[in-house]
Amino acid sequence: MVDIMELSKLHVNDSTLAQFIDRPVCFVGRLEKIHLTGKMFILSDGEGKNGTIELMEPILAFTMKL
Repeated sequence: MVDIMELSKLHVNDSTLAQFIDRPVCFVGRLEKIHLTGKMFILSDGEGKNGTIELMEPILAFTMKL
């Protein structure tokens, strides 16, 4: 089994993000907001468009600080 960190990743922005569901990508932008559950966050790309990311499990580092 290949580790996900070893796979090459495509660089995407908000307009192309939906084309890569369930695939590893590299989103270049800024973190705008993290939901209190740590399972959803909003990113903005260089064009000022927002993308909402929902995870199956919370971000461990975020939930440990609560």
